[in-house]
Amino acid sequence: QNECALGIDDCARDGGICEDTPDSFICRCAMNYLDVSFDRQNRPGRKCKRCEFEVLHGL
Repeated sequence: QNECALGIDDCARDGGICEDTPDSFICRCAMNYLDVSFDRQNRPGRKCKRCEFEVLHGL
């Protein structure tokens, strides 16, 4: 089943991107969002924070 299309994934609702895989799904943060998930290595894309202009441009 496609968890992303069904909306049963646990990816971040603000800035998260769900990608369907044959067995499950993976989450990641969209461009201009920083992954601030509790367990970024094993469960990325669960909490994403929009980057501020200064962070994006190194100011």
